[in-house]
Amino acid sequence: MRAGYIKIEAKLKGKLKDVYDSISKIGEKVMIVKAKDGVSLAYIESKDIKGAPQEFFIIDFRESSIDIGYTISDKIESVRKWDVINKVFPILNMAIPYYNIDMGFMMDLVGNLVKELESIIPSGSGEVMVERDKLKSKVNELTALVSNYKHENEELTKKLYSIGNRLSSTEAKLEKFMKYSDEVLQLKVSEWIKDHGGEFDLKTFCDRYEVGEQRVMNIVQDMISGGFIKQM
Repeated sequence: MRAGYIKIEAKLKGKLKDVYDSISKIGEKVMIVKAKDGVSLAYIESKDIKGAPQEFFIIDFRESSIDIGYTISDKIESVRKWDVINKVFPILNMAIPYYNIDMGFMMDLVGNLVKELESIIPSGSGEVMVERDKLKSKVNELTALVSNYKHENEELTKKLYSIGNRLSSTEAKLEKFMKYSDEVLQLKVSEWIKDHGGEFDLKTFCDRYEVGEQRVMNIVQDMISGGFIKQM
């Protein structure tokens, strides 16, 4: 199983005990461990049929940073990262009073991620463009909240949860356009190359199957690395 990692520049201005006491109010689905050098929170999102954690993320609250590690299963990495950020933000909001956070980094994090998400949305369809505009709208809302992130209050927390839920809905709509699995796309790339005399036209292929160019480029690169196709 693959894993992702986000490091947030943050300097502790309170006490780790205060962080622990604050996030301990979250309750279900989490396990919190307090150590001398930090506080760790494990959030179990799903379990396998044997009851073992299958999808989860871990937040490590340290004196000079907040580190987030997360699993990546069958989702596209940028979509999974977005999912994790939506779940992590409300938790971070509870720890904000005890940290000085680099807001420039947070703004860059959101901005760069939306670029990654946009790259996986196929173009050339009016319906897809509508979904892209919806995504941009939600990102703008979230960015506005991030800019006021230091002012923690109940209303902000509610808004963060609300946006998280709405973005989950947007994610579901985006995944509708990810109708081909990586395995199926690999097969289609192989068939395309065979049918076109060993040549591969990325743009034409993506238009034909309505898939994002960045995603197909990654798949082609994996196929070259794995020796399934040769680079001309």
